[in-house]
Amino acid sequence: MKVWMQPDAPASEAKWTAHGEMILGGRYLRMSQHGEMMSMPYDVVTIGAYDNHLKTFISIWIDNLGTAVYQGTGVLDDTKQVLTQSGEMYDAMMGHNMDMRTVTTYINENRFTVVMYHAMGNQEFKSMEMVYSRKK
Repeated sequence: MKVWMQPDAPASEAKWTAHGEMILGGRYLRMSQHGEMMSMPYDVVTIGAYDNHLKTFISIWIDNLGTAVYQGTGVLDDTKQVLTQSGEMYDAMMGHNMDMRTVTTYINENRFTVVMYHAMGNQEFKSMEMVYSRKK
């Protein structure tokens, strides 16, 4: 995992583990993730699914560094390899909601990436990049 705190800041890197499982009759994917952020334990839970009624992909992201919830919705491209979602999350340091975007790229059945972008003012910047590989 790589994290950028500001647009021109260098990335900090950390290794983490993730465990994914289908839940609630195979309708949702829950990913439990663990690593470090700023030398502190960092735990994340994401839940994602396809909403049959809205005809869109939905996701939430919660972590132990705060109580804000990222909620995103989006579409899978025609190649079925890139899922782009937009949403927002409350930024406690700024005191207001912050626009966010995530791009998930499915490389093959054993590997995918998630890149997260945050808006700072009118500028979007890459804030996180996670590379997932299936453990053999």
